Amino acid sequence: MRPRDSPATRSPQMNQGTNLRTRTDVLLLAALCGFLFFYGLGSFGLVGADEPRYAQVSREMLERSDWVTPTLMGKPWLEKPVLYYWQAMVAFRVAGMTDKAARLPAALDAALLVAAIYFFLRRFRPGSELDGALITASCVGVIGFAHAAATDMPLAACFSIALLAWYAWYESERRIYLAAFYVFVALGTLAKGPVAPALAAVIIVLFLAIKRDWGGIWGTLWVPGIVLYLAVALPWYAAVQLRNPEFFRVFILEHNLARFSQDVYHHRQPFWFYVPVFLLAMMPWTLVLMLGVAERVRMIWGEGKRSFSSSEDSYSEKAFSEN
Repeated sequence: MRPRDSPATRSPQMNQGTNLRTRTDVLLLAALCGFLFFYGLGSFGLVGADEPRYAQVSREMLERSDWVTPTLMGKPWLEKPVLYYWQAMVAFRVAGMTDKAARLPAALDAALLVAAIYFFLRRFRPGSELDGALITASCVGVIGFAHAAATDMPLAACFSIALLAWYAWYESERRIYLAAFYVFVALGTLAKGPVAPALAAVIIVLFLAIKRDWGGIWGTLWVPGIVLYLAVALPWYAAVQLRNPEFFRVFILEHNLARFSQDVYHHRQPFWFYVPVFLLAMMPWTLVLMLGVAERVRMIWGEGKRSFSSSEDSYSEKAFSEN
């Protein structure tokens, strides 16, 4: 763990300067997010198949005051979990049943993501916080999904914040961050389903495997955190299953397992499909990202070659001395 200056060890002048810079950064980010995420939310109608459908489900739930069962045209609609619907219900109640209100949850989630990245970098990589937040806010993919009445941005925000919290715990060993990790993974589960914990587990295990830190896996499997995850995610899943016995079949088996393993909805794409999608979503920072990745790969390759050469030299010297 790298030593860091704490607020208690800084001089009053340093703290004053830091606070002023933070206020300036926050005002800048608030203005930018306000323009990029919230401006023009209702300037065009709901588009595609998903936006009108999700907005209608939320409207029906609000009209019935039903916070458990999503319905479409009066019939249970169990393809997606409930987080976006809850957010849209609150937005409809506050701002009225408009297209703008239907898109408001995604805009708020995008702003929350930018704020989380800023404060994470401010704490763990000071000096890069404003750059990281501005880059995130200005990506085409983030701006686009911030204007969509859909489940994508709620999942992206919750999942990203969860991984930031996990890494904060990994670096600081403070359990409050691990608790936040489990809370946001649970919210991701309410946003999109089991893809949130499954993908988080894959990323964390791969990261720890590369670092050969197997103890980190056992540290992550923190019983109070698992209880916290279940306390946030399980009540709605249990309630909707009790009210709708077909929920497990429709949501888990058909819209998760079958959709992942088979081409159920005839959306077959080549294995590299998401590579150009990702590169387009990262615009205007795509070239910067590619150059950064290439430089990092070159550094890792160079370090690996030097490590291999030094081990060969050590072996040769040992063999020579033994002879």
